[in-house]
Amino acid sequence: MQGRMLEEVVGLLTSDKPFEPDGYLEWEPKNHLDACQATPPMYEAFFQAMLHVVKEGAGESWSDRQTTAWQDRVDCIMARVHGYA
Repeated sequence: MQGRMLEEVVGLLTSDKPFEPDGYLEWEPKNHLDACQATPPMYEAFFQAMLHVVKEGAGESWSDRQTTAWQDRVDCIMARVHGYA
């Protein structure tokens, strides 16, 4: 299950499919907020940790443009999460 969850997170960050009607973001945040007592700050901390790992792994090839793109995507995801909170 954990490998699948990581795959879903990567998909959230790299694909527009989760934003489509009936996509992942239409139901999964509500599930995590209700069933798992996840909170928006938990999501935000998780995405910041992911950014740190990816940025560190990319090393010198990581750019400010990539940081901006990452944050833009996380902002879109968090808008959906906050909509359920």
